[in-house]
Amino acid sequence: DGGALIREFTRADVLSVVPGEDPDAWRWSGDLSAGFTAQSGNTNQSNLNIQAGITGRTPLSRLIANYVGNVTEVNDAETANNHRVDTRWDLFLSRKWFFTPLSVAYYRDRFQNIAHQLTPSAGFGYHLIDTADVGWDLGLFGGVRYLEQSSTPVGQAQSDTSGAIIPVMNVSWDITSDVEFTFDFRAEIAVPETQSTNTYLLTKLSVDLISDFDIDITFQWDRVGNPLPDDTGRVPDQNDFRTAVGLGWSF
Repeated sequence: DGGALIREFTRADVLSVVPGEDPDAWRWSGDLSAGFTAQSGNTNQSNLNIQAGITGRTPLSRLIANYVGNVTEVNDAETANNHRVDTRWDLFLSRKWFFTPLSVAYYRDRFQNIAHQLTPSAGFGYHLIDTADVGWDLGLFGGVRYLEQSSTPVGQAQSDTSGAIIPVMNVSWDITSDVEFTFDFRAEIAVPETQSTNTYLLTKLSVDLISDFDIDITFQWDRVGNPLPDDTGRVPDQNDFRTAVGLGWSF
């Protein structure tokens, strides 16, 4: 008769719910944030921070891609230039467990003497908390890390490959209807040389302005467990800390 078809399921039989007319279509959401500061006079300085993320969902899978980049110049000399891309494909096994057949992380930082760092991995994750206001995912992956230095002392290899054990944690919390907090943590534990463990942490506080725009306050921590010397013998610092304020847009 052209009416709606009603089907009933018990809660235990429902794996996930994704709104939309086509049950097989991907549902996309994302955000873009950019912060820029400039100073002129006795010191000429500019700082640019860009963050972008996109997530696609179906009832049985999820695709996540994130980018973070920072560029700083002081008196026309570059003092920071780093870029990070993280992608992940999840397949939901149950309401709590998911399998990640492929996760790829890419990082470069000329001032950390890292020309290219590529880490493909796979593993499992668990929804520790999954409510309307709070999402808390834990994951444990295993993979291979390829590292290529920007420069090396004479006689030293410029690239290296090692195994990696990768714990991750992702938290999202809608503190109020206008304020959201996110926390992303990732460690790459090198195997067997655990002293070469690298760590990444990003927190973001988003406050709604109007429509789909907000103010984003972020804190970023990059730690290289075993910084390698460049061709001048300089050894980079292990830790880089960055705080940025930017204008964000989400959909």
